[in-house]
Amino acid sequence: MSLTDNSNNNNSVGSSRAKFYFSENMDEDQDDDSPKILEESQNKMWSKLDAQINSQKLIDFDTAHLANDNDKGTEVAWNEMIYYKNRPALNRFADQATLASIIDKLKPILDFLMKIDHPNLLKFYDYWSSEDAEVYKLVVITGYSSAGSLKKLLDSSRATQTKIKEHTIKRWLNQIIYTIKSLHDNKITIFQGHLNSDTIFIQSCGVIRLSPTLLSLNGLCELSNQLIQSSVEKKAHIDLNDEMVKKDLKAIGRLAIDIFTAHLRLTPSSPLKSNHRSCILKKTQLKKNLKNRRFAATISVFYYFL
Repeated sequence: MSLTDNSNNNNSVGSSRAKFYFSENMDEDQDDDSPKILEESQNKMWSKLDAQINSQKLIDFDTAHLANDNDKGTEVAWNEMIYYKNRPALNRFADQATLASIIDKLKPILDFLMKIDHPNLLKFYDYWSSEDAEVYKLVVITGYSSAGSLKKLLDSSRATQTKIKEHTIKRWLNQIIYTIKSLHDNKITIFQGHLNSDTIFIQSCGVIRLSPTLLSLNGLCELSNQLIQSSVEKKAHIDLNDEMVKKDLKAIGRLAIDIFTAHLRLTPSSPLKSNHRSCILKKTQLKKNLKNRRFAATISVFYYFL
């Protein structure tokens, strides 16, 4: 109810108050403003809403919608990988059998990811495949991050020429480093060096959520030669070796450069192409700006592998 409506006359005030207090009118207003339910899971636990959040979709998935957890009353993300039966121009897959084969390969990975519980990893809650007259699809329910992806935030910083504060950068990178180290300590890798700003989501409180890249089609191809075949439960567990550690560290180094240079405007005449790393380090004055020597030393380790 706006203040301008209240300043018109007493009759308008009375009518607006009457409208406010009548429950049927409140329900009518609420129905107009609230997202509509497009689909529900078979167990009625998840409700897909008509609000798209494609900036948070899983890598190589087609769409992402906001959804409700009907048991806990919280918001989640409803991700879909789709094969359209009647609209071949929209398909990324040759046929339905191709997607079915990919889903079969993803199932043990999804089972594995659902068992992982870490404060800085994207939470996987549920998944299933469904089919009707129009589509055949895989649905994956994950956590919802209100601030969107890191890529979206960095693009906004570049567009507005806004420099991200140093303590914010430190907080992000510390969370990323802590998460990767925790996984490596447990001999687990779920990124394979493909971690990037598209697969990192941010909560409004500043908490980082990393999305595994095992679900990407590229990651799936690499995974096919590395799976442990001893049991179905361990199929998504990969032997961690020095090469994978280096790949993950390279990815963190690239992320650090992207974040530190997000506010820079790079022109075509910039020498960035000829000497990428030295130009970036010079422009950002990384060594001068980072007062915390321990943090700077940690970042320099990642640059060593670039």
